[in-house]
Amino acid sequence: MNRLLARWLLLPLWGLTVSQLPAQTPQTPSDRPPEESSDQVKLQTKMGLFFPLEEKAGQITVSKTVWLNKNTVLEPGTKLSTLFTMPSLDDADVQAERKRIQSKRSLSSERQLPVEKSNALVEALRKRSEQPAWTTHIPFRAMLNRRDAGELYLVYYPPSGDKRIEPVDLPEDMLWIEESGAVTIEWVDETGGGAKFGFQHGDKVISINSIATPTIQALRQAYLDLRTDRGMGVGVVSVEVQRKGEADHLYLSLKTPPSLGGSALEMF
Repeated sequence: MNRLLARWLLLPLWGLTVSQLPAQTPQTPSDRPPEESSDQVKLQTKMGLFFPLEEKAGQITVSKTVWLNKNTVLEPGTKLSTLFTMPSLDDADVQAERKRIQSKRSLSSERQLPVEKSNALVEALRKRSEQPAWTTHIPFRAMLNRRDAGELYLVYYPPSGDKRIEPVDLPEDMLWIEESGAVTIEWVDETGGGAKFGFQHGDKVISINSIATPTIQALRQAYLDLRTDRGMGVGVVSVEVQRKGEADHLYLSLKTPPSLGGSALEMF
């Protein structure tokens, strides 16, 4: 579904969902050791894309800083609720909503009552976004790795803030996380732009155009500052990475689009 249409559909939800749900206090990070065991690493590799999460007392929280999309960074302690896809006209829940609305309108007309003004797509989207929070990591893992799912949206609560809904649009089809004072590529979609250009799992991003990027916020800011023109130009940037097994750092050339309206990076 077109991203512009998707955002148009999401607009009514802010008044319907966020205001009706009480703010939730995120769970205190667990005492689980920060280092993953070899078995956990093998499982994560086998299962594909998976956010660094902590599961405690039926609540799922982010354990490391994650770059979710061009505008959104998930901080440690962010409580994840659910993932959902944008509805389409052929989906069963949309068709059911259409029948419900039509039936209610017919009844209102017969009884000369005010006709309900609603949209089947918006109603289906509202209900998807208001699902009960998932209590284990399993559905998150399954949804993140469904290639046929379409556009994914995440429902979450920041450590201090109200409910938010954001698209899962990983910059250049890679999972960027922040840990131990460095930004690391935790996962690379083998069919995405990053993989085609040579990024690999485990690469640590050291700098962009000689600007140190020890945090994801610094990384994002570097891209914003390096845009040559808000409306037109395209700027080429050099990304310095440290790769396991390589004695010297590698330098990859990327270009920043004039507007970060798509992915955060483009191939050069």
